[in-house]
Amino acid sequence: MDQRLKKSKQQIRSFIREHYTDQRLVEVLAFAQDGKFEFNSCCCLIGAATADELGHRGVAKNVGQHYELAGLLSGAEQAEYSFCNLGFAGGHSFIGGPIKNLRKRRIIPILRAEIRRRERIKNKREERLDLRLVALGT
Repeated sequence: MDQRLKKSKQQIRSFIREHYTDQRLVEVLAFAQDGKFEFNSCCCLIGAATADELGHRGVAKNVGQHYELAGLLSGAEQAEYSFCNLGFAGGHSFIGGPIKNLRKRRIIPILRAEIRRRERIKNKREERLDLRLVALGT
């Protein structure tokens, strides 16, 4: 795998882990699966972290504010650049067209993997709690 692509995926994972709630992660996955999650949009990778809702119709009142706020999050600049890089193929990167589909094909597995990772962590916590309760005899 191209080193730039590998690094981009790592930076995206890091940003998602730090700034997406479980609910937002599920929403972004659905948004991406519908083909609505885009680069250079208020509901892009970093903008989704602070948006009140994804896929608002028309121009939302706080688009500039939430995107500006998102840009202040740790790792935002790297994550935005990395999300753009997901559309890199053959030395070219474009915002729309086939590159948009390539970006979509690359982001969805990252989002799914993060959901699975969080579920594993949650299950391990529940198992440890169950073991503690058994040990305490409750």
